[in-house]
Amino acid sequence: MSLLSRLILIFLSILVPGVGIGIFTDYEARNSAEAAVREEASRLLDRVQGEQARVFDGIRQIAALVAATDAVRAGDRAGCQALLDRTVQRLSPHLTISVADRRGVLLCSSRPDQVGRSIGDRSDIMAALKTDEMVVGEFIRPDMAAGGGALPFALRYVDDTGDSGGVVTVLLDVAWWNAVPDEVPLPDGVSLIVTDRAGTILAVRSAHAAAPSSDAPEVMATVRPSAAVRGLFVGIGIGIDPEEIRQRLDEVMRHRTLVIGAGLLAALAAAAALAYRLVLHPVAALARTADLWRAGDARAGAFASDDTSEFGTLGRTFDAMADALERSRQERERAEAAADRMAAVLEGTADGICEVDGGWLITYANLQCRTLLGGDRELVGMPLLEALPEALADTFRTECARALADQVPVSFEAYPAPLSRWLSVRLLPCRDGLLISFQDITERRETELCIERAEAHYRAIVDTAVDGMVVIDHTGIIQSFNPAAERMFGHAAAEVIGRNVTVLMQDRDAAVHDGHIWNYRHGSDRNVIGRKRDLEGRRKDGTVFALELSVAEWSDGRQRFFTGFMRDITLRRRTDAAIQAARDEAVAARAEAERAVLAKSKFLAAASHDLRQPVQSLFFLGSALADGLRGHPMLPLVGSINQATEALKLLLDGLLDISKLDAGVITPQVTDMPVADLLRRLGAEYAHRAERQGLRLKVVPSDSTVRTDAVLLERILRNLIENALRYTERGRILIGCRRIDLDTLRIEVRDTGIGFPADQAESIFEEFHRINPGDGGDAAEEAQGLGLGLAIVRRLAGLLGHPVSVTSTPGRGSRFSIDVPLVASAAAALAAPPVIDDRRGRGLALILDDEPVILIGLKLLLESWGYRVLSARNPGDALRQVADDGVPDLIVADYRLGDGVKGPDAIRKLRAATGADIPGIILTGDTTQELLDEVERGGFDLLHKPVASHELRRKLEALCEPEGGP
Repeated sequence: MSLLSRLILIFLSILVPGVGIGIFTDYEARNSAEAAVREEASRLLDRVQGEQARVFDGIRQIAALVAATDAVRAGDRAGCQALLDRTVQRLSPHLTISVADRRGVLLCSSRPDQVGRSIGDRSDIMAALKTDEMVVGEFIRPDMAAGGGALPFALRYVDDTGDSGGVVTVLLDVAWWNAVPDEVPLPDGVSLIVTDRAGTILAVRSAHAAAPSSDAPEVMATVRPSAAVRGLFVGIGIGIDPEEIRQRLDEVMRHRTLVIGAGLLAALAAAAALAYRLVLHPVAALARTADLWRAGDARAGAFASDDTSEFGTLGRTFDAMADALERSRQERERAEAAADRMAAVLEGTADGICEVDGGWLITYANLQCRTLLGGDRELVGMPLLEALPEALADTFRTECARALADQVPVSFEAYPAPLSRWLSVRLLPCRDGLLISFQDITERRETELCIERAEAHYRAIVDTAVDGMVVIDHTGIIQSFNPAAERMFGHAAAEVIGRNVTVLMQDRDAAVHDGHIWNYRHGSDRNVIGRKRDLEGRRKDGTVFALELSVAEWSDGRQRFFTGFMRDITLRRRTDAAIQAARDEAVAARAEAERAVLAKSKFLAAASHDLRQPVQSLFFLGSALADGLRGHPMLPLVGSINQATEALKLLLDGLLDISKLDAGVITPQVTDMPVADLLRRLGAEYAHRAERQGLRLKVVPSDSTVRTDAVLLERILRNLIENALRYTERGRILIGCRRIDLDTLRIEVRDTGIGFPADQAESIFEEFHRINPGDGGDAAEEAQGLGLGLAIVRRLAGLLGHPVSVTSTPGRGSRFSIDVPLVASAAAALAAPPVIDDRRGRGLALILDDEPVILIGLKLLLESWGYRVLSARNPGDALRQVADDGVPDLIVADYRLGDGVKGPDAIRKLRAATGADIPGIILTGDTTQELLDEVERGGFDLLHKPVASHELRRKLEALCEPEGGP
């Protein structure tokens, strides 16, 4: 028998009993429908409540995470706003997150237009500031919320100091409850009603869009107030329209009556159709649905929702199961997406964040936490106590147990030695376990340690200071009083702390002090800080003493303080009076001595010309006499006379140079000059003298350009060469240069002379110091002079800023060096002057000098060298002689010719009269810069008196040498 036949027989056999059962069922239908509705309402209510609990718990976790961030704790508005801007992109659009300070002013918000608004009058804000738990306030009306109304949540946060910093507030838009049926579909006729604890209806939603009937729906089930969040009371009701229930029951009764009547008449005709409709087709549909499920399509449905048969119920059960699976999958995806968003936020924080479940297993750890605790280990799934350093395990075990037991946040600080850093740990209980925050506070703790050390250091200084130190506030009240002040004033610290500082002053000074304080606070007298002033202090016994006071100002960030440093100067005043009297006498004596020295120096400097004139005449006469007595027995005696004259010249030059330096009349004229010309000229000038002494003098050429005073540098080198010639018996003298760095040239004068001990390296530069003859041998005994040459070198080098150094070994020689600044671009080397030979000069020379002795001596000297000589005492006499004897080849003129006539002017007059550019040499004992500039502008050569005969001869032969000569 086929399935269809069996179904028809079964249908007929149960039809008649079914009629009776149907009548009974009609009476029980109303009660059954009501019970079914209540059961369905309870089931839907559980799902709505679960969705609500999930969202509320998420709100609490979000608020806790925001409250724990550094930007919120530090009050960083910009950092807080940036955090909320990133966070709001990952959260539900129904949530608005804001951070307010203790006054209720919004510091940052996911809605930037709300920043700066005050919400301090909301009850949830005021309640949250008094507790660490989440607080929920009353429903916010549309004019106070972002949209059509919202439910506010608030959680207090603390700042870096541990004090209450403000509140993190979250607004849940009531539109969320309107979206709940999208997550939990409502059957036809079923309505969702949401109210707050004041009875305000927050949302009403039914399964269909049609307006509800006039009869209010009967509430079948309600949600109790939430225990998870303090102050949260959201009433949720599931109701059904009574009229709709009656209509559905009446429809069922009519349907059953028609079916029974028609079934009796057409049972056999409808059996096949009913069997196919109610059995075969549903079975096929269930089979197709099962195949689709096996293929992975969980959204496939078996029957339409209006099929009321048993197979339809079975199909709808299948459909409901498929819907539940699909919703579970979507909820899981949403939860995973939310978790990913939250993980991204946590990964971006600077603190280490991890989460542990109830079994103390790590379920999440961000990058900072993994870096801090894990190193290369994977922390997720590891027991918390195993992941921590052993030194932290006991502390964590105790504190975590306390946080879980009391359900309150716990904070503590620890220093695990393996990590070599200080950690601030915060434990936040959550629904599934604990949220743990690690913050590296090593830098802060080190700063605190430094502050503690500085405080101890400051206290040690204050307590042991010999000066009295008194600290007052901006009103003059004494805040501290060190032991030295106790000894100075006779007061114990406890007696004066808290009293006005005027207790330490005389009555007449108290008003002045109060005026200083008032003026300083109002900006009119800022000179009292940092300045020492003398005043009188008053001891406890009423005695008055002199003290020195200086005041320093400082602030602790909230209030200004002043520290007074006091010193009893009674004894010092007595000593100062005695010292001042002695100082006045010493100053007067010193001034008198300086006036005498200055007068002497100025006299010698001014008399240099007159002193040099007779020495110059001795030079010329001695040289002329030596040339005239060649081969004569008296020639050695003339040589001794010339040697004595040379010694006299050196002594006079030294005395006059020292006098000018003492008088301060020498001013350096610094220019760029090539050093090659100076070295060649000095080498040629001293070569004959060195040869006469049996020495070899060598000059190492250099193309460097230096920045210095050419005249003073030449004077320094001349003195060094003269010193080398004076103290060298045999061997050689070397003059050369070398670079010691990119900016400095060192000019050296080396000799193989007697040398000197190292302990005399400084004393040789002192005035009138000479090397001990007992240590220097014959050369030292024969050396002439007063010991002024090196003293002049040291003074001139100091005037130019050129360092001078010396090294020497007794019996082996000495090396003197002077460091001169180099110029970046070297000037072209000048042509070397001609070397003097023994040939006798030729030509006509004109001599101009107002001193007859010098005129005679110079005339004899030049004639002994082969010159024809014209001599004159004034320009008029010279013009007459030139008219008679012809134009001279050169002119040698004294600078001062008497009657105010100057040598350069006389030479220019002779040039104009003859029309010839006659070379001129100026002889003078004056070394002022004005004279040097005048001679240089006139194009004349210059020789300083007393000039040695060989120097004059070299200059004459250079000027008279024919163009293109040898």
